[in-house]
Amino acid sequence: MQYLAYIKDDNATLIGSGIHEGSLVHVIGDTANREEINQTASKNPEEVGYLNRVSKAMEILDNAKLKIKEFEDAISELKSMPPQQREKQNKTQELGIYLTEILMQALISLDAVDCPPEFQTARSSRKEAVKKCQLLMDHVDSLRSELKQYVSLEDQQQRL
Repeated sequence: MQYLAYIKDDNATLIGSGIHEGSLVHVIGDTANREEINQTASKNPEEVGYLNRVSKAMEILDNAKLKIKEFEDAISELKSMPPQQREKQNKTQELGIYLTEILMQALISLDAVDCPPEFQTARSSRKEAVKKCQLLMDHVDSLRSELKQYVSLEDQQQRL
């Protein structure tokens, strides 16, 4: 009987994936090329793997920037609408929640990158990504707060 396991989680154990003593294991993955290895301070191919994990999180942050701009525009548009024409209000609030979730997931994935002290290039790259993620989260939080205050003020004015 053959058992096939694709392990996509870098932190998963072999036993947890159903691989046991006597199993035949095929490793599929990318190998670091010489140029990538030479760009690291340690010249260790393992550091390239850490850098790749950080760059995947950075891609998420770059995509989130576009959505944040969309969120900013939606808030501006909402503020310019008369109160009775605010059907986009819920969608805008949901977009803010979505952005917070995406950024939190990116931060969690960066938190899972535990670079050894000798991998200075990966450590500094991870540190930059965490700072960038935290800045984006702060920005989204301030936008969500601004939206919440505006909606609450408008609701109060409608009741009067």
